[in-house]
Amino acid sequence: MKRQFLALLALLWATALCGQPAWSHAVLLETIPADRAVLAQSPSEILLRFNEAVQPVALRIIDAAGEQVASDARTEVRDGDLRILLPAPLAPGAYVLSYRITSEDSHPVGGSYLFAIGDEPAAWRAPEAAADSPVWAAANGVNRALHLAGVLTLAGGVLFLLLFPGERLANRRALAPLLTGCAVLAVLTALLTFGLQGGMLADAAAADILRPALWRLGFGSTRGTAALLALASVGLFMLAIKLGTDKRAQWLFSPVAVAALLFCAAAFVVSGHVATAQPRWLTMPALFFHVAIAAAWLGSFAPLLRSLERDNKGTLPTITRFSRGMSVGLPILILAGLAISAVQLQTIDALAASRYGALLLLKLSLVAGLIAIAAYNKFRLTPQLRTDSTAKGALRRTIRWEICLGLAILAVTAFLSQTMPPRSAGQHAEHDHAAPLPGYSTVTMSRGRMAFINVDPAVAGHNRLDIRLSAGDGRPLAALEASVELRHDMAGIEPIQRRLEKLGDGHYRLSGPDFAVSGAWSLTINVLISDYEQIRFAAAIPIAR
Repeated sequence: MKRQFLALLALLWATALCGQPAWSHAVLLETIPADRAVLAQSPSEILLRFNEAVQPVALRIIDAAGEQVASDARTEVRDGDLRILLPAPLAPGAYVLSYRITSEDSHPVGGSYLFAIGDEPAAWRAPEAAADSPVWAAANGVNRALHLAGVLTLAGGVLFLLLFPGERLANRRALAPLLTGCAVLAVLTALLTFGLQGGMLADAAAADILRPALWRLGFGSTRGTAALLALASVGLFMLAIKLGTDKRAQWLFSPVAVAALLFCAAAFVVSGHVATAQPRWLTMPALFFHVAIAAAWLGSFAPLLRSLERDNKGTLPTITRFSRGMSVGLPILILAGLAISAVQLQTIDALAASRYGALLLLKLSLVAGLIAIAAYNKFRLTPQLRTDSTAKGALRRTIRWEICLGLAILAVTAFLSQTMPPRSAGQHAEHDHAAPLPGYSTVTMSRGRMAFINVDPAVAGHNRLDIRLSAGDGRPLAALEASVELRHDMAGIEPIQRRLEKLGDGHYRLSGPDFAVSGAWSLTINVLISDYEQIRFAAAIPIAR
């Protein structure tokens, strides 16, 4: 059985590593009018030129008052050229063009750039925008948790029957209703993924959930691709269960079950933060083994409960073999989880300083409880099955506790998968600066380096952004180049990319009307230390009216 298990894992691992795309994103090559261009009169169209074919998700032209204009503008897409045809001339003033598109890899890509008509404005002022609704994130999290429960329980149940052939016929009547229910849950949540993912990508109103355009958008995303693969795996799982409980067709069970597991594995490696993290040689095997062993564990609970209802002659060998197998699988599960956490967190401080770290700590505490129960089952209750008739009842109770903890872990995992990890967001911790300076100042840290940030005057319009970078010993941080990304999620302004002017070692500056709208701006500083090392700092900058 161990050889079969290892051979199956090797096959699934190879499938997960093969045929993965390069995960490139569409890059904006050119805009007409150009960024920060001052035009004598309104253009009749606006051109965004990308390096690959794109599809628009949201396009907004925002004026100096923070209002969206030309909302009825038509768009034309041809390969990488996206044209916005203005229905009427724009009035003199300053504008922000914010765009969100999907590229060939189905990932959303957004950005913003500025232009003005008439004279260059001295300041661009706007009222504060309303906060984004958390409905889409919450709905996606709940749906994701239910989907994981259905898919992993179904996959783990079939894997259990694949590794324990004697349990197929013995458990066919007891397991069929449960696994069928898991299949129905997996199908419904996979279908709902299309609409919920589309709504989140488009940042649409909750009432727009029935719009076909949102479902098409979600269908074309990488999460939509994962849902399609999950649907295919569910169909194959149900076919495998039917074959496995039919004495005449049992010989077809193994190949169909393996095909179902391959599709299920593919569903987990085509989308998500871990699936795209580098280095791929580490993250992809770690993700695969983490999910595969977790599914085997979760899916075994129902068959084990069913086995405990039979006589000891049939129960003890199954329990013993499963316990022996998990003794091998559990260390792999833990090591894979630690590898993923190390890549996503980057620093130990991120556990306490980020929402991702807080959710990860909660998950780890639940996993620790699950491991404690498993150890109790293995070393205390399982040996008692030979001599103590009450051990069965105690083991059934602890397995039910394992089921509860397993479902709680899946719920936390679902929301963890939607949370930006410090690897992507840039780990930061803000502190007050002692020296009073005009405007707004803050300090943020990343990987032992510090960035002191000052925005003057920190009101909507023209500002001077000064950034001083220092190494761990306090000396100025030597870097090849530095750039900044400005984003205003509440106003719907996608990232504005700017290269920073270097004034001296560790001292960089940006001057201009980039903080065009008041409210909370997200600032990300990308610092290239060498050809092999890059640091990212992040901070929130409040801009007044």
